[in-house]
Amino acid sequence: MEIVEKLSVLSAPEVRSILLKIWENEGIENLTKTQRMTMEYLNQFSDISPEKARAAVKKLMDLGLKEEDAAMLVGLRIKKREEVRTALFVAYPLLTSKTYDEIIKILSEIRD
Repeated sequence: MEIVEKLSVLSAPEVRSILLKIWENEGIENLTKTQRMTMEYLNQFSDISPEKARAAVKKLMDLGLKEEDAAMLVGLRIKKREEVRTALFVAYPLLTSKTYDEIIKILSEIRD
């Protein structure tokens, strides 16, 4: 098993990819109930590749978002400016309409 030497923020698709690698080696049939529930959740809500997810996180960070917030947005199925505003308003109360539109564009690109 790979040992992680530093903590990093991961999006749901990246977590799914890592867990699949680990659990395939151990045998998916041997998962605990909690592990099965986690995998079911990730399968349901991680509908993009880990590579696309990481690229989107980087693009969102280029707009000035923290990595944690960017990864959160990638994991959500946001389609509207109001949804982005709800998710980010407390941490980023001064984002412009243009920035919200750029965020929506990035998130819609990874879903296509």
